[in-house]
Amino acid sequence: MRLAAIDVGSNSIHLVLVETDADGSFRVLAKEKAMVRLSQGLGREGVIGNAQFQAGLEALQRMQAVIHASGCDSI
Repeated sequence: MRLAAIDVGSNSIHLVLVETDADGSFRVLAKEKAMVRLSQGLGREGVIGNAQFQAGLEALQRMQAVIHASGCDSI
């Protein structure tokens, strides 16, 4: 089974894609990291700035492509 996890943090977005075996072991197939600095654009209102928001969306789209190309079973 192939599994993916995405971690969206205040500075970076990470993807890890693994393949699991019946015995519970796994191997990492792909890792991605994007430094998008979402918190850098926060104003007094706590709203993510446009540039940071766009960078986050682009990073997630790249990660989505990796996930779909891998035939991932669960995210």
